[in-house]
Amino acid sequence: RDRGLDRVAVEQPGWLPHRLIAERSALEPVPIPVDEHGLDVEALARSGCEVIVTTPAHHYPTGVVFASDRRAALLEWAEDNDGLIVEDDYDSELRYDRMPVGALQGLAPERVCYIASASKRLAPALRLGWMRSPSTSATSNLTDALLRAAPNGIDVYFDNVGGNHLEAALAAANRFARFVLCGMISQYNTVGLPEGPRNIMFVIGKCIRLEGLDVANYFNLLPEFHRDLSGWIRDGKLVWKESIEQGIENAPTAFLKLFKGENFGKMLVKLR
Repeated sequence: RDRGLDRVAVEQPGWLPHRLIAERSALEPVPIPVDEHGLDVEALARSGCEVIVTTPAHHYPTGVVFASDRRAALLEWAEDNDGLIVEDDYDSELRYDRMPVGALQGLAPERVCYIASASKRLAPALRLGWMRSPSTSATSNLTDALLRAAPNGIDVYFDNVGGNHLEAALAAANRFARFVLCGMISQYNTVGLPEGPRNIMFVIGKCIRLEGLDVANYFNLLPEFHRDLSGWIRDGKLVWKESIEQGIENAPTAFLKLFKGENFGKMLVKLR
């Protein structure tokens, strides 16, 4: 809605919550057909919509994996129409029944908002999910953005950044919320005293529980971890993606990409 839009394209057939979320956000859901090859991109172009919510890696409810030409056409549509693709990849490239399909987000990070989860891998009850937004949608006021995104507040927050991110989460937290603090990367290289969070008093007023995590507390589990992890990798149950730059001369480029979010997974430099 910040872009002045009042319509959003959704798949037909598709996951009902996509339609309901659009309606509750005062957006008109516009159905776009999906066939055995994937989304009908020509129908999307005719609709005049500028945003599409889609499931290219594993369509719901048919299970169709979008064909390569449909994926390419969808990215071309986004580029030609200044469009935004909201990619719902609930398995997060971790398919249990076939080889994983790469996300569209890696092909066009400025045109794709990537929404993913790991519920089937970690347990449905955990309900762990995340979103990777294009840098063009970045905001200078995280607190206002979070309050708009979570008008009912948040109950659980995993923090690896600190600073203004933690400040925004404290502002949006509900009473008795729980925060897991795993890192403070925004402050590791700070010169002088950090600026925030300035609203730490909310911890008292909202009765928020904060707990820090330190890997050193779990070193006694390393033998068990190595045994289980090596077995999962050997059996193909655990897969991951890495960003690799070729040659030591590209080490500075690789390092700078970390600050621009241009890496997927761990950033590595291959020497030879």
